[in-house]
Amino acid sequence: MNRIEELTMEALTNREKARGKCMARDERGNTLLMIAAAKGHVELTTRLLTHWQTLDPEFDADERKVWYVQVNARDNKGWNATSVAAFHCQCGTLRVLLAHGGDPTTRNVYGKNAFWFGQDELHCFRSHANPDGNTMVVTDRSEVRQVLNEWENTRVQQLMDAGASKEEVALCQNVAVVKVDDKTVAGREGEVKKGEEVKEATKELGSVDPLNPLNPLDPLAMEKEDLKTALKQRKMDTKGKKKELVKRLTEVLLKEKKQAEKKNQPLVPSKMKLQDVRMELKNRKLDSKGNKDNLVKRLEDALKKEKKKKKKTGGGKAGSGKKKTSASKYAVAVKK
Repeated sequence: MNRIEELTMEALTNREKARGKCMARDERGNTLLMIAAAKGHVELTTRLLTHWQTLDPEFDADERKVWYVQVNARDNKGWNATSVAAFHCQCGTLRVLLAHGGDPTTRNVYGKNAFWFGQDELHCFRSHANPDGNTMVVTDRSEVRQVLNEWENTRVQQLMDAGASKEEVALCQNVAVVKVDDKTVAGREGEVKKGEEVKEATKELGSVDPLNPLNPLDPLAMEKEDLKTALKQRKMDTKGKKKELVKRLTEVLLKEKKQAEKKNQPLVPSKMKLQDVRMELKNRKLDSKGNKDNLVKRLEDALKKEKKKKKKTGGGKAGSGKKKTSASKYAVAVKK
């Protein structure tokens, strides 16, 4: 930090570009923030993340550029500072990074993120006491798990406060890492937890296949080929592993459920979006040009006429019965 301050003063005195900055990288792409996070330097990590924000963007622009740090910058292998801190079990720096916008869900080139490094590690090696056998040693990462789970619980609460449904939260929720007893469980714990969350979402979903209403769809109980068939019928991507197909189909079913609920609700033109109002008018072959107030009035008049027709025809479908010879004042002229 003293060296950075010296370079800053040198640049300001000589009125030239600084010969160093906090976002400088080594040969592996590590920034100063990543190194500080890996070494557990809490005060240094905090200073790197906050000092540049205290500088005035207008009067201290040059100094601000020197001290600027990007919290989610990635190295040559895709690691960010949050994943580095979790990997090295540096809970102090991990808390600081998460508090300043660090993303624990970012995956490196190996497909692993900070949540992955919250799992206990099982090491197998030969010891002097037992040269013919293998000694199993477990690295406890419970503190890292606690920090990550606290962050995840806060994020989920913020989503729910913002109006997200339980299904939406379940689908985007990160795997809450737990303690593992052996290597096999460690590799599959995330999949089991994610499967339970998706299962809970599909349980509340209660979706029915629109192509076969008598056959309720349960993505978790379906085989891979059935999942692909269901996705193909909906013109969706059918590539990927089974858990990806389950998640994809669950999201589609949730969307279909929302659309069905929306369709069954009575239309209130004044509360509808402009594009939805225009779509309803087009479906009724009415003019969809004009400002929103005129379109809303036009749709309200159309709905009133449909309601009257239903009463006259004894509750039948709108538009049933004899057609009137006089055209509506809003009807679009169609050439024969």
